[in-house]
Amino acid sequence: MASPSSALVTTVSPAQQFLSRGTLAVYCAEPSLLERLRSALNGGANVIAADSWKPFERAAAGAVCSIAVLPWPSDPVQLAQLSALRERLPLQPLVVVTEKDAENLRLLKNLAVEEIVWIHELEHEILGAVSRARGSSLLRQMAAAVEKAEHLPPRLRRALSHAFRSEQPVRSVIELAAAMGCDRRTLWRYWREGLGPDHPLLPGHFLDWLLLLRASALKAPGQKWTAVAHQLGVHEHTVARLAKRLAGLSLRDVAAGGQPLVARLFATHVLRPLLTPRP
Repeated sequence: MASPSSALVTTVSPAQQFLSRGTLAVYCAEPSLLERLRSALNGGANVIAADSWKPFERAAAGAVCSIAVLPWPSDPVQLAQLSALRERLPLQPLVVVTEKDAENLRLLKNLAVEEIVWIHELEHEILGAVSRARGSSLLRQMAAAVEKAEHLPPRLRRALSHAFRSEQPVRSVIELAAAMGCDRRTLWRYWREGLGPDHPLLPGHFLDWLLLLRASALKAPGQKWTAVAHQLGVHEHTVARLAKRLAGLSLRDVAAGGQPLVARLFATHVLRPLLTPRP
């Protein structure tokens, strides 16, 4: 019999790469910067490094996150390469390491790069940036999956997509209903139409799991849970209660397993039920 995780890979292919820690693809043409980057990653990831663009592109296609070290990305060739990479792999998380410069920031923002790390902050910021980039990309992939779930009512798909794509977490069913221009009862009706009146997964459970998933993406090594909770607009105790109630985990467990652990649980308990049509 197939295990839940193996069945999940078949059912939820858009999020498949996030169910393990995976490989980081790195482009860096300067050996000294590459050495700093490897040291900052602290041996916690398998790194495929390239000092030319084509091998980096090939590695990026199968990586869980890509890092491009571009001290001065204003070069037209580099900009064209970055733009082409974003077009070819639009859901792939990308972190750019560059010099702190207003023009660099403007150019990279126009390319919708998930995270930008200044070179002088590399050692302190890269792990958090990779985690956040993977988190935002994962949410976009999950949003794309539910948007294609034609067995769900269109308005429910829109509500789910909004919850995934919202920059700030949606923390209540009332808040989600308001964002959709309806009341709480109407949103519940869409939910029952899509999943059935007796389905154990409820809208509040979905939002709680999503908050926990976001928290796991924000928890970088060395960062306190109080800081993570503050970014989410909740108290640290709220995150701890959700981890224990939903997943039977302590905050220490969540920090140790990271986003891959919570993503696997989320996909099993939330995403698979949403994407599986009723008999």
